[in-house]
Amino acid sequence: MKRLLLPLVLLISFTSCLDKNDPNTFLAGKWKLRSIESAWTSHVFEGSDMVYTQTYRFNYDGTFIKTQNSEDGNFEATGTYTTTPRQELSSPDVRFYLDLVYSDGDPIAGDCYGLDQEHLVVKNNKRIRNTWGECDGSILTYEKK
Repeated sequence: MKRLLLPLVLLISFTSCLDKNDPNTFLAGKWKLRSIESAWTSHVFEGSDMVYTQTYRFNYDGTFIKTQNSEDGNFEATGTYTTTPRQELSSPDVRFYLDLVYSDGDPIAGDCYGLDQEHLVVKNNKRIRNTWGECDGSILTYEKK
């Protein structure tokens, strides 16, 4: 019994030190594209109906890797991210905002202006949404794997 107590105490100590409100702690890991919504028709594509898959891998050090797989090929890009706290007038379901700057790889950034950056909204429901739909692009929703 004593053998189990020490590992249990260490585990509890370690997990209690993680700040669950820290954006990097929340983001760290792999996020997978869950749905693609048409900004024009509001039709939502999920699962095998999606024409491509995407993932983000966010690292604690403020870097990310984005991958996209489709019948056109497999693509990957990397860069850095920063977070911005939720604004006072934001929707209550917004947790914080995420700005990505691409530095290397394939041109797979989904942005209204064709720049090597993306602006994402991190929601309280543990999902991430892009802002591309504001300029008639696809609305992409991601969930953590």
